[in-house]
Amino acid sequence: MAVEEVISTITDLITSSFGSGAEASIREDVVAKDQPRIEPHKVPEVRQKVREPEEPDFDSIAPEMLPDIPDSLLKDFWSEGMEDDFSMSVKEMEANAKLQEQMDTMEVQNVADQKAVQTSFSEAKRTYMKQLKGFENPKQKGLTETPQGKRYMPIDSGEGKTKNNPTGKEIGFGIVIRPEWLSKDKSKWPVIENVPVDVSKGITEHQANTLYTSFVEDAYKVASKKLKGFEELTPYEQMFWTDGVYNGGDGFVAHKNPKAMKAYKEGYTVEAMLKVLDFIGKDPNLHRGLLRRRINFYNQAALEISGAPVIESYTMGDKIRVKFAYRFMTDKVSDKFKKMIEKNKGYMDIKKSKGKSKVYSMNDKYMFEA
Repeated sequence: MAVEEVISTITDLITSSFGSGAEASIREDVVAKDQPRIEPHKVPEVRQKVREPEEPDFDSIAPEMLPDIPDSLLKDFWSEGMEDDFSMSVKEMEANAKLQEQMDTMEVQNVADQKAVQTSFSEAKRTYMKQLKGFENPKQKGLTETPQGKRYMPIDSGEGKTKNNPTGKEIGFGIVIRPEWLSKDKSKWPVIENVPVDVSKGITEHQANTLYTSFVEDAYKVASKKLKGFEELTPYEQMFWTDGVYNGGDGFVAHKNPKAMKAYKEGYTVEAMLKVLDFIGKDPNLHRGLLRRRINFYNQAALEISGAPVIESYTMGDKIRVKFAYRFMTDKVSDKFKKMIEKNKGYMDIKKSKGKSKVYSMNDKYMFEA
């Protein structure tokens, strides 16, 4: 091959890689070497600055503009059998799924093992007293303006006349008006701050607060007396049972709940709370309100018990059921109960009811709204 042809080939390669400036410089050197050396006088050599090739930005290049790479060049790069690294057998997929399940279980166990921070009893009681007003009389029914100021007057109970409420009347915050309170005999009237009060003429807001506070304290005494080891429960567990007595009477912690009481005596205190969720009366019209009340107080207690899941939703309809947020990881429920919930995929049936099926979900504070 002639020298000129070699030079032309080389310069074409240089031009495509480094630009035209580099080609001129190199051509001059090559030609000079091929010619006889003549040195009449030296002329200062001026070289153009060679621009360094820029690294291409492949993200900005359209796919159709990229050159096709021959398979022959990829043969060494894409070694035989490498495709197997990107495929997974059924056994490997099952093994990975099992490993993921174990990791999820460990994560739940870590949550269960964390020591729950408990609210003090005084704070729990103060919170409960405020919540109780919201459940018993959120719209302040019976609060009437009188010449003597605002007073709570007797109102009809939502349940009507029952064994626990022969008069069918209540006052203030769900306080059942006993028959003797309506007597003309002052000695039978309720005593509020050492003064007999005629409830038929209403009571002041202060008297209503004082009366319901004393009834909460009475309910607490009944619960603590009926439930062995009551003082060892968390503050919000104590409030759960106190509210049950306040709302449902002594039977809430006695013969009316044999399954719950059996679980409690065996040390399964969380299971006992859940088995008493069906204590919501016989009237389907009252089921949702009472169930919401029970669930909210359960959730409040569960949040401070390691491994006890909150109830994230409940369904009303022909059948009432609740759905737990995650599996039970506490020893405050029996293994039999755990297996039952797992078998039902996290659901627990409460009781039969009536009405169109509807699901209710908790809010971001783990509570259910009216």
